[in-house]
Amino acid sequence: MSNKFKKVNATAHKTPVKDNSNMRTVVGLIVIALVAVAIAVWWNFSSAKPNSTANSGSNTTTGQTATQGGPTADEVQRLKSMQAAAKSDPNNIDTQKSLGDAYYDVGYAYLQANDMTNMQANFAQAVTAYQKYLAKTFNIDVQTDMATSAFYANEPTVADKAFKTAIAKQPNFLKARLNYGIFLYDAMNNAPGAKAQLEIVAKQTQDPTSAQSAKDLLQQIK
Repeated sequence: MSNKFKKVNATAHKTPVKDNSNMRTVVGLIVIALVAVAIAVWWNFSSAKPNSTANSGSNTTTGQTATQGGPTADEVQRLKSMQAAAKSDPNNIDTQKSLGDAYYDVGYAYLQANDMTNMQANFAQAVTAYQKYLAKTFNIDVQTDMATSAFYANEPTVADKAFKTAIAKQPNFLKARLNYGIFLYDAMNNAPGAKAQLEIVAKQTQDPTSAQSAKDLLQQIK
């Protein structure tokens, strides 16, 4: 699951069997920008109607019944396999990481399909799996993936704390700063905080795509 705020490249996302942590850590910024409004609207709707239910026939925790444009058959099968592996060996932290990755991929597929209920449910499961991994060992990619999953799961307090932990432990891990900047701007309405993170990315990153994305986002911040 490497491309969290994960996916810069749709083709890479279509290969869930391959653990591409670098890809999972950086989500497509254009996609995020477009989806952020939908998430915000959905959060408000969900808060106003806490008893709202998922679309009939959908499985919010496994993605078994994919909506059009939702998870692929391979993504669903991978999730089922990792669920079974985690159940048979719950103390295996590598399995927990892979389970979190599988939930992330399914959640992201629902995000692309604008199925916010199934998106939130799967990202919430990803948070749980990643937290089990992080309770035993630290990995900056997993920490950032967990923080991003918490954002998508509508758990802003968890996301904020997780991003801060990632940056405190590895200040030069600019993917965490980039995602944190997006989170602060889109989820927390914290323009000054977002600007501070994005300016660091724009100045320090060696990745031209990330640098340009940070600069583009900075132009949007008033």
